[in-house]
Amino acid sequence: MKNPLLLLFCTLPVAMFAQQSYTLTGKIGELNAPAKIYLQHQVDKKMVIDTAKLVRGSFTFKGTVGDPEYARLVIDHEGKGLQAIRQPDLKTIFVESGTITFQSKDSIANASISGSKTNSEYQSLLKLLDPVIRAQKALSAEYQAAPQSKRESKEFMADLEKRDDAITAEQNKILASFIKANPGSFVSLAMLNNLAGATPNPNEMEPIFNQLSDNIKNSKAGQEYAKGLMQLKATAIGSI
Repeated sequence: MKNPLLLLFCTLPVAMFAQQSYTLTGKIGELNAPAKIYLQHQVDKKMVIDTAKLVRGSFTFKGTVGDPEYARLVIDHEGKGLQAIRQPDLKTIFVESGTITFQSKDSIANASISGSKTNSEYQSLLKLLDPVIRAQKALSAEYQAAPQSKRESKEFMADLEKRDDAITAEQNKILASFIKANPGSFVSLAMLNNLAGATPNPNEMEPIFNQLSDNIKNSKAGQEYAKGLMQLKATAIGSI
């Protein structure tokens, strides 16, 4: 079975053009030590994990970034470390230049975001995808709750796969519509990998990529995606 959409975003392209400063700041309830907040993001295509203290719920991360890049904020409420968290309190975001502010009474997952154009676009997309994400999670929960004997049933698994394919088809419909309506958004560029799936067809993805604005296509991340498409096309030709 496929993973929910949010778990697929680890394959997003990474940009390294001119670096600009960013600040992530916020207040999450009245959390204090031992609670910690982590920022998971990519630098030079390597996962980096930064940590900040929570003082009466307040935290700050500072750094530099090129194009907007995908990241996760995770709160470890008990201070036991990321590996020990069973049900993570997390929020997927885009880090971009400027100051981005988070506010919530209880958790980072429920935090509102302000000061970021890309995150506003991303939150709009997530609202559109909410029914799809809920359906995928429900399907996964159904599979996890099934006894082993049922999981071994060809009929049961075939039914799950059929419904999973229908959910994916609806997801892709939403993503394609969002990309077409938002050609100047880095979110649209990021979603191309999700739309392409595990076995991308470069002949299908190239015209969708070409819908994006010149600014997005000429960004570092855009150039890397275009290069990947060319490599896929070359591989396909070489296999004939």
